[in-house]
Amino acid sequence: PDPAKQTCHISGLDVVLAGICWMTSAGCCFLFFIGFCGEVPIADISEQGRKVVVTTTIAHQFVKSRKGREVTFHNTRVPDLEKGPWKVSASSSFQLILHVDVDQME
Repeated sequence: PDPAKQTCHISGLDVVLAGICWMTSAGCCFLFFIGFCGEVPIADISEQGRKVVVTTTIAHQFVKSRKGREVTFHNTRVPDLEKGPWKVSASSSFQLILHVDVDQME
C-alpha cells in the first residue's frame, strides 16, 4: 500500500496461493464426506468355510486392522444382510469379512 493508504496491490503469487489453499480445502472436505457417507457397490456375497465374504466392485478403502468397522447394507436383495449394522474387517482391497456366524444368515 502507498503511504496515504488509498490503493492496494495484490501480488499474483498471493492469488495463486489462495487458490491452491481453497482447492486443497475443498478436496479434503469432499474426501471426508465420501469417507463417511460413501457407498460401495457389491459384486458378490459368498460363504467361505464359516466366514461370510462380501466382494465389492471397487476398492473399499478400509484399512486392514484387528478392530472391526461397522457397515450397513442396502438394496442387496438379501433381507438378513440389511437388518442392521455389521462388523467387518478387510481381507483385501476388494473383500470384506463379516463378523457373523454363518447360521445367522440362513
